[in-house]
Amino acid sequence: MALIAGPTASGKSALAVALAQALGDAEVVNADASQVYADIPLLSARPDAAEMAGIPHRLFGHVDGGSAHNAARWAEEARRTLSHAHAAGKVPILVGGTGLYLRTLLDGIAPVPEIDPEIREAVRALPVADAYAALAAADPAAAARLNPADPRSPRTGGDPPICEAAIYLVPPPAPRRMATPRRVIIRRFNQSNRNIIT
Repeated sequence: MALIAGPTASGKSALAVALAQALGDAEVVNADASQVYADIPLLSARPDAAEMAGIPHRLFGHVDGGSAHNAARWAEEARRTLSHAHAAGKVPILVGGTGLYLRTLLDGIAPVPEIDPEIREAVRALPVADAYAALAAADPAAAARLNPADPRSPRTGGDPPICEAAIYLVPPPAPRRMATPRRVIIRRFNQSNRNIIT
C-alpha cells in the first residue's frame, strides 16, 4: 500500500495517478472526508474522469450528501477496499488530506454509539457558547482541549448526552516538510477555485 497525504492543491491526486500508472496494477483509494460525498464533486475538488486517467478510483462520491458519514465508517469501507485490492493483486494507493480518516484507519478509533438524531439537531441548534458551557460542565478536560471560539469544536461533545460519545483527540503527528513549494500550492488552489466558479 502507498499513502499520499497533504494539504489541498498540493498535487496528491495527480501524483496518485502517476504512481498508479508507473506501478501498472494499482488503484486509488480516497481518504478525503469531503470527496466521499456524491453531491459536491467541484467543491471537494474530486478528480473527474479525465484526471482519473482510466485508473480505478474507490470511495469517491459514494455517499449521499444527506447521509451521516464519519471516520469510523470510512475506515471500515477502506479496510474492505484495501483487502479487495490486495486479493486482486493490485497495489492500493491511499490518497487524501483528512488526517482523522488516516489516523482512524492506521490506529483505530474508540467506538462511538449512534447518536439520536433529535439530540444531534438540538445540539446543533445551541449557540456555540451554550454548547461549550454544557461540555465544560460535563467534561472539563475535554473542554480545555477545544477552542471555544471555533463554532465546530464544542459541538463535537456539545451536550451531556453526546459527551458519552465524544472522541478524544490524539496528538497530531510531528509536522513534515512538504515537497511541493508553497507558491505552487497557492497557484493550484487558485486554479481550483477558478474551476469551481466557472
